[in-house]
Amino acid sequence: MKNCPDCAEEIQDEAIKCKHCGSYFNQNEKEEQKNKIETSIYVPQSSLSFTEAIKTCFNKYANFSGRARRSEYWYWILFAVLVGIVASILDVIILNSVFAGGPLYWLTAAGLFIPHIAVATRRLHDTERSGWRQLWSLTGIGAFFILYWLIIEGNSNKNFYDNN
Repeated sequence: MKNCPDCAEEIQDEAIKCKHCGSYFNQNEKEEQKNKIETSIYVPQSSLSFTEAIKTCFNKYANFSGRARRSEYWYWILFAVLVGIVASILDVIILNSVFAGGPLYWLTAAGLFIPHIAVATRRLHDTERSGWRQLWSLTGIGAFFILYWLIIEGNSNKNFYDNN
């Protein structure tokens, strides 16, 4: 028995690959593994402007795969809040609605619901979490976890949710 030079786990003498860390002992195979790792590094993207973020969210209206940057998500939230405020004001002015949550507001909220869920899913993917975790917010206490994950910086490495 010998120890792996990379992870120090005990392995068989005639082993060509460590069963614990996956590193190869043959120099050619080790170089191939290194090249494979270097090509799979995720290149973080720069922040989006407000208009770029809104265009991206509408272009990916119901796309739940991939990753979304923090700027993309938070500019979308700002856009949705501004559209909601404008719709509420128009409800009061045009439709003489007694309260701000009139029919125009609900139409815009319904129209923005699917892209909101999609961009939140992609944002959670950026932090290496499943979009299904949004359901945690239904418990009340889970909403704090979701908010935290939406706020934190995304993973700068390639992860399971990257589009290949």
